[in-house]
Amino acid sequence: MATTYQDKQEKTAFQRELEANPFANALATPVRQCAFTQALLPSHFLIPMVAHITPPSENDESGKRQASTIHLSPDIDLDVPRELRSPSRSYVIADREVFKTLSSRNKWPLIASERMKKWVGLKLGRDWQALKVNREWTWDKKVDEVILEKLRGNFVVKMQEAQQAGLLVHEDAVGTGDVAFGLRAGNTTGDISPGQLHGKEVYDVTALLGDEKWQDLVGIQSVNLVVLGASSTQALQQALLRLDHYISNTRG
Repeated sequence: MATTYQDKQEKTAFQRELEANPFANALATPVRQCAFTQALLPSHFLIPMVAHITPPSENDESGKRQASTIHLSPDIDLDVPRELRSPSRSYVIADREVFKTLSSRNKWPLIASERMKKWVGLKLGRDWQALKVNREWTWDKKVDEVILEKLRGNFVVKMQEAQQAGLLVHEDAVGTGDVAFGLRAGNTTGDISPGQLHGKEVYDVTALLGDEKWQDLVGIQSVNLVVLGASSTQALQQALLRLDHYISNTRG
């Protein structure tokens, strides 16, 4: 493939800054529509949902084969073979309160798209229009908690990777390093502030992870940490922003 004139040019400082900006990257993700609110949003702010099937494990006592179970679940680290999950996905705004509403008001069948139903019908040899989502499909009533734990788990993994790479350090060890953002945990003394981090955001990690999980991660109850700016820490901040957005309305 031929290299264009623009490809040969060095990127400007603004272009490099934009590429390193996690907020800009979040806004640049493909736009999708929330199946519940109908809002059009960058996919960073949405939770993908997928239909999948659990085949019957065995025959019942009468010798009849059990029916397959149809699920509607968040597609976050979902351990389901490709052939048992719908190729199409629907999306729901990444807000824990919205998922609580879907469960408590029994609105979750709205998330099952026509393409999902057609896939299920084809897979099970049934008329997709005759499928009763509210009766025949399963939905975890605690799906909001499931999503929360998966988002937390992803954030913890990215934090551990940054820690191993030497990019997650105590505030006293920053030196002249470029700061991406700060992490505050517990009732620390001399809390870091945006001013001390050159205007960079400071997040309360205990609010994101909970005290117990945070202590398991760093081994102490109260500490201030700083994430140094590097291309490899973008995934960490993306995971943080997604988790923060998901629970922001819950925190009030």
